[in-house]
Amino acid sequence: MQIKAQNLGFTYGEGTPFEKKAVSGIDVDIPPGSRIAVVGHTGSGKSTLVQHLNGLLVPTEGTLTVGETTIRPGMKQKVLHHLRRTVGMVFQYPEHQLFEETVEKDIAFAPNNFGAGEKETAERVRRAAEAVGLDESLLSRSPFELSGGQMRRVAIAGVLAGHPDVLILDEPAAGLDPKGRRAMMEMFSRWQQEQPFRSYILVTHHMEDAAKYADYLYVMNAGSIVMEGTPAEVFQSPARLKEARLDVPAAVRILTEIDGSGSFSLNTYEADETADEIARILRGGGPL
Repeated sequence: MQIKAQNLGFTYGEGTPFEKKAVSGIDVDIPPGSRIAVVGHTGSGKSTLVQHLNGLLVPTEGTLTVGETTIRPGMKQKVLHHLRRTVGMVFQYPEHQLFEETVEKDIAFAPNNFGAGEKETAERVRRAAEAVGLDESLLSRSPFELSGGQMRRVAIAGVLAGHPDVLILDEPAAGLDPKGRRAMMEMFSRWQQEQPFRSYILVTHHMEDAAKYADYLYVMNAGSIVMEGTPAEVFQSPARLKEARLDVPAAVRILTEIDGSGSFSLNTYEADETADEIARILRGGGPL
């Protein structure tokens, strides 16, 4: 699903004494099958931006096209309800959204709400639970009896059961330890790779996640996009990132200190790859 914003802007409390411009002049063009990261410090406008993508917010300036739907200022949110069938939103701490009496009912909420039949809903629940690593024996239990990690997986399964083409991931690994963070992001990566048309948009200030799990970055500051490009392109400008109150991944910092020329090359920004690149530089830049 193609997503395109042209001069998109949003002002909270427009026309009131509490008016505050949150984002302005946003231009993005995201083709199907993309892995995108929107990075920025707290308050940069990144969460406000992505909440437009499934109609949670309507722009006060510019336009946003999501698939066949073009959203303009003044449109009513109720006419955009259909967007939530194709654009799923995983909020920070998604386990706070749980409310049903059983895991199965919670996961089934989206397909039921979108008109899926009983048989189809049961199949979607089964597949979504499997995708997030939930054992079938947990489906009959209350989600509030589960561990925090299991509750988060239930909430995410509920989003996946809606069969979205695009996932908006707003700091989905917040509060997790490094192992849990990696497992969570690998799960989303597998979901995206299962179908060539699927995309996800990761909202984060965690630069290592942006480096590893996105192919293209939009850097936000003060409500505007101030940089964009592949991870390699963006990380070549640490001074500009610092102006946006961000930093490069640890691997880039280490290699920059060793080889100030910036001639190093990384694909995954993982420790093993970084070690190999350090060894290559210390051997004079030749092959290992």
